[in-house]
Amino acid sequence: MKNARANAYTRISHIRARVRAGEERPHPALARHLPLKGKAFGKDVSVLRESAIERRLRLELGRMGCLFYKFVSPGNNGVPDRIVITPGGHALFVELKTEHGRLSPVQLRQIKRLEDHGAAVFVVYGENYIEALLGWVRQMERR
Repeated sequence: MKNARANAYTRISHIRARVRAGEERPHPALARHLPLKGKAFGKDVSVLRESAIERRLRLELGRMGCLFYKFVSPGNNGVPDRIVITPGGHALFVELKTEHGRLSPVQLRQIKRLEDHGAAVFVVYGENYIEALLGWVRQMERR
């Protein structure tokens, strides 16, 4: 198990390096594991506050006709910040972080619990990942 985990971290670090260099865009499923720092896609990445990331995401998803709710679950620390319901009825959980933000251990456990139950969970690390999330929503709506 430790070898598999080490190999996964190695793959992610190689992908992260290619993303930083602008050689590839992250796949939405990997995006939550690849926080970007420095240069990305040929332009400087400025660190936005979580509130600014949330505002942009809310506006973009609203234009697509999605519902965007704050998720609070008393007694369950570490649950994702938001729930998004697409016009087609798909639900996804979204945790917002700055480019330099990190998930706490309790957040990682909650995300794993949700994914184990088949839920779609995204961690949006700044503005670059908003586009990946919007692409995923568009793709799900085409199905």
